[in-house]
Amino acid sequence: MRLGDRHLGIVGTGLIGGSLGLALRGRAASVLGWDLDGDALRRALVLGAVDEAASSLEALCSRCDAVVLALPPRHVVGTAEAIFRSGALPVVFNAASVQARAFRALSPLFSGRYAGFHPMAGREKGGIDNADGELFRGAFCAVVADERTDGEVVDLARELARIIGAESGLLGPDDHDRATACVSHLPLLTATALALAAGEELDRRPDFALLAGGGFRDTTRVAAGPAWMTADLWAENEALEGCLDRLIATLQQMRRSTADEMEDLARLGASRREAALSRTFRRMRP
Repeated sequence: MRLGDRHLGIVGTGLIGGSLGLALRGRAASVLGWDLDGDALRRALVLGAVDEAASSLEALCSRCDAVVLALPPRHVVGTAEAIFRSGALPVVFNAASVQARAFRALSPLFSGRYAGFHPMAGREKGGIDNADGELFRGAFCAVVADERTDGEVVDLARELARIIGAESGLLGPDDHDRATACVSHLPLLTATALALAAGEELDRRPDFALLAGGGFRDTTRVAAGPAWMTADLWAENEALEGCLDRLIATLQQMRRSTADEMEDLARLGASRREAALSRTFRRMRP
């Protein structure tokens, strides 16, 4: 199954779905789109993120060889089940940043024609008007599969990642969610907590905001994203609670530390940050 000969569907024409469509322009036989938000779907068509707007989810699936669900985690299972009930049997890719729960529900249903396809890329502001065909270039894309997943489906996912400019690697669903809990979802919770804690102080002394510079801006950047996404990640990623417990324990350790102990912790933290970032595909600014 080669992408250039196939018809691809994108369900959800927001930031991720729209960026995927723009990156695939001219690289598939056609790219069809569908979204509950008719305005977003029409905008995706105007911007060239999709070649055609499908009239319904069922109509899209009946014409597509593969469908990418670019949806909030809470909507993935219900939408995929609707695809299954439609009688169409395209390959279904889940682009959400939480995979394990959906994988357990959907992999048996689609008999090997289901996989996760999660590009580690995004922006604080979502929506089709923030879509960018270069969003995934240099990013890492997790292809989430297990022993039931067809080899051709994995190959198609890897080809899709390559075409949008991403590196790909194969992960199991539980390993994927443990990784994203640690390096993606926990930073979001931490940024939100910092913004809340600092906000309480700023409510008492608004003039303190004059001193808020790059450190505060950079460390709270991801807290500017949509609140529903934070709620979805907390509700759906079963590994996130354990990561949060480890963070709380580390903060409590820091609170009890002497100055010398804090220096040791800070030095260790810096070295672990460098070790983690040295392994990423996309080179981030420090």
